[in-house]
Amino acid sequence: MNIPNFAGMSVDQLMKFWFRYSRATRKDAVALVGARPMYTRVTKDLANYASNRATMLSCRRQGDSHGADMYRGIAHRIWTQLPIDVRAFIPEL
Repeated sequence: MNIPNFAGMSVDQLMKFWFRYSRATRKDAVALVGARPMYTRVTKDLANYASNRATMLSCRRQGDSHGADMYRGIAHRIWTQLPIDVRAFIPEL
């Protein structure tokens, strides 16, 4: 697996990750999460997690605690649905 450290990524980096992997090729998906059942779904879920984490961080930066809490909840729900071995690479929010 080649999953990045989402906790160390900026809003721009998280959105670039989303842009690349939200519609990833099968080759890119396998490179990211390995050949596993539902590897394209796991890749898309990681992309959506990155997008929601970026939005949460943007809301925090703007002082929008309600928005930040909402996007934190969405990211957390995505996190809970990821395979356990993938979850180990991603900090729980």
